[in-house]
Amino acid sequence: MKEILSYSGYNAEIVFYPNTPTGSMNWLADNSLVKRLIKWKPEVSFIEGLHHTINWYLAMNNRKRSEQFWVICSQKDEVDKCAS
Repeated sequence: MKEILSYSGYNAEIVFYPNTPTGSMNWLADNSLVKRLIKWKPEVSFIEGLHHTINWYLAMNNRKRSEQFWVICSQKDEVDKCAS
């Protein structure tokens, strides 16, 4: 969580609830089994992959906002609002 917030530039408070059934300890990724069973190795480090994922998410989020903006602007009644 700290790496995501740091890399993305967001500032938020992190609150963990370890006593709940879906607490943070239930969400730990572990690829050791696939490494052992089929000799798989990741092509990038966890941090590098995380950064790629954040970049993709932010690009898609910005793309959706951009698409929504142009849909609104393409509506005749809204053109004046988009020009300003």
